[in-house]
Amino acid sequence: MSVINNALSGLLAAQRGLATTSHNVANVNTPGYSRQSVLQGTRQPDYFGGMWIGSGTQVTDIRRTYDQFLVGQMRTATSGRDHLASFNAMASRLDNILGDPSADVTAGLQQFFAAVQAVSDDPASAPARQALLAQGDSLADRFALLGGQLDAMEAEINNRIQGSVTTINALARSIAEVNDRVAASAGSPPMDLLDQRDQLINELSTQVAVDVTASPDGSLNVFIGTGQSLVLGSVNYELVAQPDAFDQNRLQVAYKGASGGNAVVSNQITGGELGGTLSFRTDVLEPARNDLGQMALGLATVFNAQHALGVDLNGVAGGDFFSINGPQVLAANTNDPGSTATVAATVSDIASLDAESYNFYYDGAAWQITDALTGQSVAASGTGTPADPFTFGGIEVVMGGVPVAGDQFQVRPTYQAATSLDTLITDPGAIAAAAGVSGGAAAGNTSNVGVSSTAVVDAALWDSGSYTITFSSPTDYVISDGAGFNQPGVYTPGSPIAFRGVEVELSGAPVPGDVFNVGPNSGGVGDNRNAKALADLQTSRLFGGGTTTLDDVASKMLTEVGTATLQSGLNLDA
Repeated sequence: MSVINNALSGLLAAQRGLATTSHNVANVNTPGYSRQSVLQGTRQPDYFGGMWIGSGTQVTDIRRTYDQFLVGQMRTATSGRDHLASFNAMASRLDNILGDPSADVTAGLQQFFAAVQAVSDDPASAPARQALLAQGDSLADRFALLGGQLDAMEAEINNRIQGSVTTINALARSIAEVNDRVAASAGSPPMDLLDQRDQLINELSTQVAVDVTASPDGSLNVFIGTGQSLVLGSVNYELVAQPDAFDQNRLQVAYKGASGGNAVVSNQITGGELGGTLSFRTDVLEPARNDLGQMALGLATVFNAQHALGVDLNGVAGGDFFSINGPQVLAANTNDPGSTATVAATVSDIASLDAESYNFYYDGAAWQITDALTGQSVAASGTGTPADPFTFGGIEVVMGGVPVAGDQFQVRPTYQAATSLDTLITDPGAIAAAAGVSGGAAAGNTSNVGVSSTAVVDAALWDSGSYTITFSSPTDYVISDGAGFNQPGVYTPGSPIAFRGVEVELSGAPVPGDVFNVGPNSGGVGDNRNAKALADLQTSRLFGGGTTTLDDVASKMLTEVGTATLQSGLNLDA
């Protein structure tokens, strides 16, 4: 063995080291590049003259500076960061939209009810009545504006979902291709190829949270969601953005099946931009939309109901002040074409109405009702027939036709109510500010008892007739209309006398022979009793089983969006 050969081996090893160092320097700005190092070892010595004589050095391996644990931590952190960044960006925009003074529903409600109070203060004032109609239009416009902006955010979310799915599929294909090259490299893949694959997986983690496992052949398997395979060796699987089964304008993320059947996995996707987008839609946007619809539907329902109890300047019973769409019913696109099943939903109790949506599934024997967001079973009374409808959550649902096993429907009581709110009255004189009924003591009464209040409490029962209440004793009376209607009753001081949708209160204890007249309020130009009742609706506890006002629902919506924005911002900073 020669000294020259030993020196030559050292030179060759040094040459490899210089080449590797220059490669490191050249790629200092290459994304995902890992610094490489040359490992040297002695060459096989030669046996000569009964002894082993060294034969120089050789390059045994080229390794990259790489820590699998740290890389995994970085992927998790990257996925979490981009999830929060996407969530916070959209939540901040929604927070700004809801807080915009030009679209603030709370301010709109205050201005509207201030106009109602102005009519109550001066029910004969034409300018006050005209101002009320203008404020009604303005309030409806605010609801429509906000509803439209939420629709626009839904459309943007669809675009984000489509873009993320396209990016994820492209990255999965690239990872599978690199896996194929790594597996074909006979156990010694180029370090740059491994860097390229890690960089692709890192980019994938910006879109969705990933789990990565290694195979014996050196390839990496990538999983998303709750274990759905995205890459297995050299094979990649695809996601698709497809319309929701109930709503064609709402995209869902689905896992593409080999036989063409796609499984929706939106609720299982976490992390990354896609996870943040889906979380924002589920946790912030949809609850805000339902809250907004609950306010609009609640306002229209109770305001119309109270308005119908009064009469306008011409003595005509008040009609609907607002128009609004009722609960939305959507049939799944997977329903059997031969099914004739129908679903009709109506609001039955505003106080019990919640801002939720519900799914109905026919299992072949009975309808199953679940919360559309959580999937939890919903208890309902009734059998779903017209005579005995399903009753729950402030709504009644009637099932019709002949369903087929597997049929599904979704009922959205408040989802799109905000954009449908509108004012129906255009004539200021048609505002029913006066009470629908009036009454007084007959001229021949011997007591000084008067009628302290009269009110229509059920417009459907009130027939606008004229009635007399005649007392035969301090407690016994008969109500008559002179045309065959006679209703005896027992008077309890302090309690109203009720008949045909009307309640009458007396100021004291009558004596035998006292007569009180009750009839339509035909001359109530200056009467403000119904306008006062309309103004009181602002502070009435209409929702939450009689515990929550309109302002409370508005505050809840703003608080929930603001809290989600603040918390996601703090987490993003952390």
